[in-house]
Amino acid sequence: MIQDPASLRIAEAIHDAFGDLSSEQGLTRAELAAACSSVAPPEEFDSRFDVFCGAASAEARPGQGP
Repeated sequence: MIQDPASLRIAEAIHDAFGDLSSEQGLTRAELAAACSSVAPPEEFDSRFDVFCGAASAEARPGQGP
């Protein structure tokens, strides 16, 4: 559950970007930052994106985690 409104806005914008940009091969960090520019300034995007990447990395390692 996301309790930080900024993180939720950014997560929704990232989700929408994948549909809007019809990317089958993924998007670059710069493309995602541009897609999120209407909901968060660059420094806010950067800090939240780093958290999202860390969480995704933790989920990607089967058998490791809490």
